[in-house]
Amino acid sequence: MKLVIKLFLYLYVSVLVFYFTILKKLIGFEPVAMRISQIPYRIGNQVRYKFYSKHLKSVGKNVTFSFGCVVTNINTVVGNNVRIGPYNSVGLAHLGDDIITAQHVHILSGSKQHSFLDRDIPIWKSKGTIQCVELKGDNWIGANVVVMANVGYGTILGSGSVVVTEIPEMSIAAGNPCKKLKDRP
Repeated sequence: MKLVIKLFLYLYVSVLVFYFTILKKLIGFEPVAMRISQIPYRIGNQVRYKFYSKHLKSVGKNVTFSFGCVVTNINTVVGNNVRIGPYNSVGLAHLGDDIITAQHVHILSGSKQHSFLDRDIPIWKSKGTIQCVELKGDNWIGANVVVMANVGYGTILGSGSVVVTEIPEMSIAAGNPCKKLKDRP
């Protein structure tokens, strides 16, 4: 009986991923990513993993895309043993191995996605600069953190931090703007 249930779930997930792959061709990647973020429970995690594995540049093994998680750029790379927490958003990023994020973490495509230098052009029409943000690996990112710059290997970011400049490796950092508080033991 367990084998039948596993087979049914495997087929169900495969059909959903196939459907969302077709839908991606019709309406684009980001709207589909938003839709699959709303599929609950373990089946949602499986659909997100299979969909992102098929469409992102690279997705490692043992990766969890939690409920409400949206990845918006197909050039994103996700390493092995990564848990992207509930209600996270990830832009253009390179996530190394062994990373965990709490809820409501936003990894943006750099800090200059929007330009406001030309007053004659509305901000939403201005061309910004997209850059890849890198979390080197072995990172723990607390709740409600906004990451706009690279984070070094082994670094821990405290809840509510706003990362606007690169944070060095093996450090504990927090604040707005996020600053290194001490070395990690």
